[in-house]
Amino acid sequence: MKSVSETPPGATFFGVAVRGPAHLRERLACQDAFGGMAVDSGACITLADGMGSRRESSRGARCATISAKRAFREWNRAPKAEPVWFSRLLETRWRLAIAPLSPADCATTCLLAGWTSDSGLTTAALGDGIILLREAGQTTRILSTRPDGYALNETLALGCDHRLSDWSISQLEPVAPWAVVLATDGVADDLDPARLEQFMDWLVNEIAPLPPHQRRIRLREALRKWPTPGHSDDKSIAVLISQ
Repeated sequence: MKSVSETPPGATFFGVAVRGPAHLRERLACQDAFGGMAVDSGACITLADGMGSRRESSRGARCATISAKRAFREWNRAPKAEPVWFSRLLETRWRLAIAPLSPADCATTCLLAGWTSDSGLTTAALGDGIILLREAGQTTRILSTRPDGYALNETLALGCDHRLSDWSISQLEPVAPWAVVLATDGVADDLDPARLEQFMDWLVNEIAPLPPHQRRIRLREALRKWPTPGHSDDKSIAVLISQ
């Protein structure tokens, strides 16, 4: 397996996905997936959360992170490409990656954040989970939003009926030092809005400075010992930080 640098020029990234207590007890595969890679003059991170009711959700999530990384690399190389083309490219790549399986059997959410020195920061989200951004001198804000007209209990995911416009996509030039955090709903649902700054401080000031191997160990341990009693969901976090 080819190694991936977690410290490409201008950015640092890391992340993990762990099985929740329910999947550990039942000896089932993790339905969350994490991916990260260096791109031209930058990096990208991505998470996916396969729908537990679908029989191939684990594969769907893994393929979503792979497809998201490849789509971001290709889309970012196209001058002034509209965000909708990123969505189209990712969804096409994902359907090819899971073939011949049915998209409905592989349904999964997808989150991505990618940064390059030329084009700035791009974030994209389809479905549940959260994308957080902290810039220099500013409080943490949420970039991922559900489209108008959708209730919280309605499903948005690859493999489920949706519009390409249902992707929540942001493009901006963050003020350094900045940090972007992705979290699937196993983590996001438990985040107290009043304590987002503490959550970001922990990741940026305590976890990020560690050597890469130690980062992963500490983050896995924290997610496996998640403080919410009875929380059985898989959990994943990914972080992208300016250098």
